[in-house]
Amino acid sequence: KDIKQWSVTIYVGLLTILGIVLYSTIKSW
Repeated sequence: KDIKQWSVTIYVGLLTILGIVLYSTIKSW
């Protein structure tokens, strides 16, 4: 249960970071 919780947290975190990077890249164009 704890391992699954960590996986979800890491997955959401990576998606958030990826979204911010993509947003910044598109905005800077």
